[in-house]
Amino acid sequence: MRFLMREMEYETPVASGNLRFERNGEATGLVEAWKFTKALDGYSFLRIDVDSNSPYNQEITLVHVLLNRHMTIERLKFRFFGTQFDVDGDVQFDRNLMMLNRLISDKDKNTKKRLVEEFPFDPYTVFIFPTIANLALITLAIPEDGQRAYVMLDKDGHFSSQFGNAQIKWGEEEDREISRRKVAVRPCSISWDTGQARLWLDELNWPVRASLSDDVLAAEVAYWRYQQAPEPGDRLR
Repeated sequence: MRFLMREMEYETPVASGNLRFERNGEATGLVEAWKFTKALDGYSFLRIDVDSNSPYNQEITLVHVLLNRHMTIERLKFRFFGTQFDVDGDVQFDRNLMMLNRLISDKDKNTKKRLVEEFPFDPYTVFIFPTIANLALITLAIPEDGQRAYVMLDKDGHFSSQFGNAQIKWGEEEDREISRRKVAVRPCSISWDTGQARLWLDELNWPVRASLSDDVLAAEVAYWRYQQAPEPGDRLR
């Protein structure tokens, strides 16, 4: 797994996993790796590495998320490397304000453009970044069925901001066979104006399976818990 920002000596690993994306049982080549660590003063980090794993259209997205003691995002940094353009982005949340800073590099035109935007951000608004691990964070904000306004970064629009309403619907806990083992999971469906996803989350709210609106399934192929017994506050639901 590649990191946008390397782990520091004061971090404690908690859990990590790998998801492989499939369509009709065949691997698409897309893989997502994530790792969650504890830091100091109740803060934690979520690192994500998404790779299209294709020699013809390789796309890599590296994400570094800073979470406070309430598991709320305070800052998210990302870098996208594509065949036509790269994006270096920084999202910060300060009280009721969201700040989005992007440096877009157009490879065809050999140009760079910086865009800085600020938006009002209500504390009840959810933030959507296009990864499975980030979608799992949304379920923390809405533990029951409900609707929330959302802000999403759209990859197809150079990670521009989009606004709308998201619906959350929880299912009943069920047993599933994940990576050849029985796991108690709870499904959660998230739908927004341009897409939807269904996540299967374990008892600590980590994603072990997901299905997306384009008939793509993300299946867990590896999962590590570095802390076997959850401490108070570690249980995310």
